[in-house]
Amino acid sequence: MKRFSYLDMVKELLSEKDFLRFEKLYMRSVKKSVKLMKSRLSEEVLREELWKSWWELQAPEFSFDGRVYDDVLFVEKEDKQSLGSHFLHQAGCLYVQEMAAGMSVQVLFNWEIASQARNDLVVLDMCGAPGGKSVQIADRLKSVDCFAGSQWQSVLIANEMHPWRRKALQANLERCGFENVLLTGYDGRKFGELLSEQCDKVLLDAPCSGEGMQYKSDFKVYQWNEKVVRKIASVQEELLVSGLQALKVWGELVYSTCTTNVIENELVVAKVLERFGDAIELLDVEINQKSEWISEWRGEEILDIDLAKKLARFWPHVQGTGGFFIAKFRKVKKFLQEMSSEKTEISSLDSSHSFRMTWYGDFSTSVQEQVWKFLGEEFWIEKDEFVYLQFVQTKYEVRVVSKWALPFLGQLFVESVGLPILKKLTDESYLPLLGLAKVFGGVATKNILDIDDEQAKYLLEKKDLKDERLTQFEGKFVILRWKGVGLGLVSVQWGIGKNKC
Repeated sequence: MKRFSYLDMVKELLSEKDFLRFEKLYMRSVKKSVKLMKSRLSEEVLREELWKSWWELQAPEFSFDGRVYDDVLFVEKEDKQSLGSHFLHQAGCLYVQEMAAGMSVQVLFNWEIASQARNDLVVLDMCGAPGGKSVQIADRLKSVDCFAGSQWQSVLIANEMHPWRRKALQANLERCGFENVLLTGYDGRKFGELLSEQCDKVLLDAPCSGEGMQYKSDFKVYQWNEKVVRKIASVQEELLVSGLQALKVWGELVYSTCTTNVIENELVVAKVLERFGDAIELLDVEINQKSEWISEWRGEEILDIDLAKKLARFWPHVQGTGGFFIAKFRKVKKFLQEMSSEKTEISSLDSSHSFRMTWYGDFSTSVQEQVWKFLGEEFWIEKDEFVYLQFVQTKYEVRVVSKWALPFLGQLFVESVGLPILKKLTDESYLPLLGLAKVFGGVATKNILDIDDEQAKYLLEKKDLKDERLTQFEGKFVILRWKGVGLGLVSVQWGIGKNKC
């Protein structure tokens, strides 16, 4: 008996004509795309710099009501250099992001512009690794804060339960210079209890069978197993329930997967809508170019057509992206006690949790005074009332922490928070770290050196800096600034800037 394959599953969902197109194109590589970090540098400056490398950026043909989804852009380039090797990627000014995957965050914020959006949001990314969507959210929040003239207010809780994936998430957030982030390592199904009705927005880009990424490997195609898929879907449903419980009333949640099957997508949505009834609302994913809805499967109705139309599907043969699915919910009522208090048995996908991995930090007045004094004397950085400085005893590090993150440090077991900016050597002596340049490079006014494009490239290739101007900083640590942004840090010895990147 022939085994039911991935292509057999897809054939159930598409017309004969569409399936032939899918079969022809589904293993084709997708077009490269990137997310620009607009809180680091303006889009105009970034486009200009990439143009110098013969990179042309193009907005996708995804729009609604005349507005284009342009937070992630397609890249056309002549050279063979990988996107991740460009010096702007190393500088944390761009992130390589697949186009369809980059839509989730844009749908979550739904064109909220800086002049209208609140700047005190609590946002939870339940499954954040390797970091593309967390980076998108952090950039969005920081851009709003900067526009509103009051930085540090919004907080992102970026979660990833698997330790090896969490390291990648942390590395990407720190590379891009985001200090408005708490990193946690919980099984996401715990957040309904831990953060009950505390989050303004939640992103659940759920662990899935990954069928939509089949262009990277044929393994997912030939190993497709419906029993495994249904098991994954049961975990997705539990995660979605937890995320909805963590939402405040009138908060919004985006659920997404990089899959094409109905089991992990429409069926999960249908089960959650049935469970919570009129306490939640399924919102329209406002994308004109999304594929036709699926309301029936194997002769049975999954969702009412009006509900199914609100969901978004992406197919390789239609949108030219990886396979992807997006649903958006709004919580309109406080959940009944019996709903919110239900205990889900956690059969962990990974036995290690961050419950025992809290970083104990010192926020005492003496720490604040000591560190701000050092920053003021060495770099003329003025104290910011929205910033707290945490000394982490286990790492001998000083980290920048948003004032609005503090309540969660007492509530959650946090693996790391903010960015490390200093290493403590003695009671009053500190060694500057690269994070200092990323966080305070734009406001420091002492021991600063502005560098050109060529020097920036050298710096991010981990080469030492040679510049006659460095002689005036002998024996000092110097923040290197490029286009007004803190890009790197050097220790000046014998007139040479020893690279600390």
